Amino acid sequence: MSWQEAGPLRVRKEIADHLRRIADAGHLVIADADLAAVHLVQLVAGDATTRTYHGAIPLSPEETRRLADAGVRAFLHGYAA
Repeated sequence: MSWQEAGPLRVRKEIADHLRRIADAGHLVIADADLAAVHLVQLVAGDATTRTYHGAIPLSPEETRRLADAGVRAFLHGYAA
């Protein structure tokens, strides 16, 4: 679908490209940047998406930051150099 290519897939590719550069600089250990991008997105946004029923129920900015920060910490724990 063209909306997938213009939106989610394009964003995932951009994230994967950034993660690949960060790994090439020695800051992360990533064998598959595309998979790592999926992991990062799911860890950062997955819980918020579930808790809000895909945006139907808002979260406070503080809770959104807390969930996103926890996702980033989990990602870094799994992919740290």
